[in-house]
Amino acid sequence: MSRIMLDRSIFPTNGQPHAAPTNGRHSTGAAGLDPHPRYQILEKIGSGSFATVYRGHDRELGRDVAIKQIHAQYLEDPHQLDRYWQEAQLLASFQHPNIVTIFDLVRPRGWLILELMQTNLSKIAGKKPLDLESLRSTLAHCLRALKFLHAHGVLHGDIKPGNLMIDRRKRIKIGDFGLARRVSDEEGSLLKGRRLVAIVRLPG
Repeated sequence: MSRIMLDRSIFPTNGQPHAAPTNGRHSTGAAGLDPHPRYQILEKIGSGSFATVYRGHDRELGRDVAIKQIHAQYLEDPHQLDRYWQEAQLLASFQHPNIVTIFDLVRPRGWLILELMQTNLSKIAGKKPLDLESLRSTLAHCLRALKFLHAHGVLHGDIKPGNLMIDRRKRIKIGDFGLARRVSDEEGSLLKGRRLVAIVRLPG
């Protein structure tokens, strides 16, 4: 499988993903929560309008993970919570090398425990232009994932550089399935209608 050829200078020298500074201290919780018995929050990676993502550590398995925490105001909103847990269930139903993996969820805290990624394409493209080979690899990885999703009757709905994640092996993986929807009939084929979106088809 092809890998995106990226300049190593855009990655942190310690092999860890880019994250917000923590003044040399490791946090044990977020948003005023008590420490969790299994998952330790280490530092903030990024935040959006719906959730914040932290680098964390899984004490039981001894590995770093990404912890996506829904914002506190949405924990009391049944509609937003339902959408959030649907994202988790959708991710859990996939197994593909170009789609971010979900490991666990912690419902009382609104946490999704995800595969920890190094960075995303938005941050990469903001530093320097991609060369032609990197661009080809990026498109190939993305299109493989989209082909897989469409074959399973799922539209991601939010493909953009910030949702094209990069793992330790420099592979592109699609993340953030908050807007993804199943739009298939009983046979698993994509439904067509007045609001049909473009479907990417690959040879073979």
